[in-house]
Amino acid sequence: MSVLTANEVTQMNNMCEVAAVVALGTRLKYLDSDGSFNGPVTTGMDNKFDGTTTGAYLLWDTSEDELALVKSTMSFSGALDGSEHVIHITNTGLGDMKAFYAGAWGTELEFNDGGGLFRMYGKVGSGGTASVLMFIRSLTESTSPSIAAQFYADSSASSPGPTEVSAADFFGMINAGGYIASNTFPMRATWHKVGADVTSVINGNVATIWVDNQIHCAVAGWETSIYGSTGGSVPDSFIRLNTTSSGWANLLSFDSTMVGVAPLSASQVEDDVESEGTILMNINGTTYYIPYYAAADLVGV
Repeated sequence: MSVLTANEVTQMNNMCEVAAVVALGTRLKYLDSDGSFNGPVTTGMDNKFDGTTTGAYLLWDTSEDELALVKSTMSFSGALDGSEHVIHITNTGLGDMKAFYAGAWGTELEFNDGGGLFRMYGKVGSGGTASVLMFIRSLTESTSPSIAAQFYADSSASSPGPTEVSAADFFGMINAGGYIASNTFPMRATWHKVGADVTSVINGNVATIWVDNQIHCAVAGWETSIYGSTGGSVPDSFIRLNTTSSGWANLLSFDSTMVGVAPLSASQVEDDVESEGTILMNINGTTYYIPYYAAADLVGV
């Protein structure tokens, strides 16, 4: 590439400024003698690039400090190595700003016929390290709560309404001819874990999973907090317990709000020792009673 003279650079800059102001409503950057652009001539002017479709354009709105892509798509292609990022946000101290924001409560984006906001398909290649399609970390170093993700699915449809409302579905599948190497837990749909260092303090209660039913209307079928189903082979058990410490103090724990409330019953079973009460269990529509006893009534306790 030949080097431009100072006079040629000045002439080209002047030509660019005039053409840009007339055609784009903005001014291009200075052209150096090596052919590179450096720094805007002026600031505070919009930049708009129109596509061939009416109403499709890319706009830098200077009054809003916003880059808008209207009626079009943004695509990325080409191979990236482990050190590259398609989008990388490094700023800190953003306050309540949302790095990615789509729609709003009450003005949600509308999708039809299987559409969606995000759809990702990943494929794990070679290597011994696990690949994660999506990783989210939420760190708090203040009194603000830390919540890594929330999912909310609701319906305002009148009858007949949708056939399903589900906040999330998780599937772990092995395809035909697939194989999993030996591991402690080689297959699972989800893993839920809570933990704390020995130097930490938790001033409250802990639950690995919180299940909460808040249905205040009539239910035509049955209602349950946890539903288990099987198909194919027969599982060894519904729940399998394992510990690396001292197990669990109790299999079930009922607090004061459950006294006199189902599934606890005041009905007693009398054998050699009368039970303190019973726990209700339903088998195919028939109620059965499991007796429970106080420690003083048990031998060897």
